[in-house]
Amino acid sequence: MSPTISSHSAAVPLSTVAAAVAGQSAAVADEEALPPFWLEPGRTVRQECQGCRIRVVWWDLFVSLGDACFMALMGWVTGSMALHAQGLQSLGDFFNKGVTLFSIKTAAKPPSRRFPYGFGKIQFLSAAFVGSSLFLGSLAFIYSNMQHINQGMVTPPSVLALLPPLLSIVASFIMYRYLTCVSEKNNNLALIASALDNRQDMYATIALLAGILFSILGFPVADHAAAILVSLFTVQIGFSIANRAIHGLLDGSIPASVLRQIRAVTLQVPGVLGITRLRGRMLGESWEVDLQILVDGALPTTETHQTAIAVRRAIIDQVQYTESVHISVLPQ
Repeated sequence: MSPTISSHSAAVPLSTVAAAVAGQSAAVADEEALPPFWLEPGRTVRQECQGCRIRVVWWDLFVSLGDACFMALMGWVTGSMALHAQGLQSLGDFFNKGVTLFSIKTAAKPPSRRFPYGFGKIQFLSAAFVGSSLFLGSLAFIYSNMQHINQGMVTPPSVLALLPPLLSIVASFIMYRYLTCVSEKNNNLALIASALDNRQDMYATIALLAGILFSILGFPVADHAAAILVSLFTVQIGFSIANRAIHGLLDGSIPASVLRQIRAVTLQVPGVLGITRLRGRMLGESWEVDLQILVDGALPTTETHQTAIAVRRAIIDQVQYTESVHISVLPQ
């Protein structure tokens, strides 16, 4: 059998019972010499940014709740149906982001006996929930606005209705930039979904601002028309988020560009003659890689094991977000 190693431990199945015990001891000693995975090179950026994950979600949660309350209140004060609808949409965002916060906190838990691969995939569930909510909520929002137009509920709001969208645009932009920074540093799909949600809220609010302005200037239907147009874009965003989440839940492959990088890194390691199998999947924020390498069949088991360890080190050091690497060695 061929030797196999993983990111946390090494298992070296021997091809024959006659393998020397001393060779096994040397292989184990070499594996124990590896630093713990949380101290390996390539972890510095993620370590520094991991503390931001929970903090940014709390901020996003409170901003959404404040936006929902303010929009609903000002919609009642100014008589703007668009502000009422936006307040309800922000309230839905608040509940969605509560789910995101739960998923981030759960994904941060260490692996257990029942879940030995950790809880990273719960982020895909969270993203699927957010994407589906955006998709279905936007369709309901379109239907509601069309009903208002058909029923003649298009009275223009007061000038004060221009203030809430302006404040909401600024808040959404700040949260979008904040969430984008943290999500990119942590490779977190749930945070990416929240960032895109805030960006879409910003675009939607810009359109609502324009609609309210035109409505005040004498075109009452503009308020609802702008809301319908923006909701169509939100439907597309929701579908995209849900589609990416389903890809992760079904163990979809990591990006082809990453696989090419892993192949190039592996072939640069001395002793590697070729690659017969290479695949990878997403485990939440991290990637799991499985590959089979070709080595000289004349080499002893200990040397092939050293080659596998060198490949593992090279991949984890040079390929960002890779934490779990499984390597099998095939003598040639």
